[in-house]
Amino acid sequence: MKRLVASRKLQRNCLYCNKSFKKGDVYYKHRVVTDETYFASKINLFTSEHLICARCEYKKKNTLKGKKSLKRIALTQRNLFKKYGLIFQENQ
Repeated sequence: MKRLVASRKLQRNCLYCNKSFKKGDVYYKHRVVTDETYFASKINLFTSEHLICARCEYKKKNTLKGKKSLKRIALTQRNLFKKYGLIFQENQ
């Protein structure tokens, strides 16, 4: 993920919220390059780029951080239940 500042109005929009970018807006560019080999001689390269606005990137980072902390709390609770021989039931 590369952080960039728009030097002019961009024609492309944010991948998640469809926001357009004007001059001076901060956005992130995510570029993916994949290659596929066919019959050991032919190599095809495929690339794709996605633009993400700063707001969506911030939300994505915070949700991942929150999920990690909740996972850590659940693991400590599970370990306490195992330590004291209690039955741990997960919500489904």
